[in-house]
Amino acid sequence: MTAADKPWNQPIVEEVEEIPAEAPNPPGYDNADAPRESFACVFSKPYWGENDEHGVELIAAYLESLGRKMQRPDYVILVHDAVALAANDHKAFGALRQLGDTGTSVLVLQESVNKDKTVDLGTMTSMDEIVSVMIKVEKVMMF
Repeated sequence: MTAADKPWNQPIVEEVEEIPAEAPNPPGYDNADAPRESFACVFSKPYWGENDEHGVELIAAYLESLGRKMQRPDYVILVHDAVALAANDHKAFGALRQLGDTGTSVLVLQESVNKDKTVDLGTMTSMDEIVSVMIKVEKVMMF
């Protein structure tokens, strides 16, 4: 038995079938009976993991993948340095815009935007509003 064959070296993530963006409902999917939990994704950095090219690619890939799912977040909340995701020169901007175009509210914390940061997408909002949203939704995912 090689190291790769050992159970602790096997992936533990199950494959989830992705639904093409153009498909309104997958086969056998009934919108009326599907449980729907509201959720928000809160980002504090414009990358995932390390602040390098790979970290930027990871956050862009995450947002693109999220946009292909049947259940998309109700809110994407950008705070601190993550407001850079809302600038049209960020690699993840297109995926974030697509989420916004399909019904996800993109909220940008006003206090995180300064003269050095450009915001081309989303609604400027206060911390009070962000806290209200986080209380209202059923799940909050922090990045």
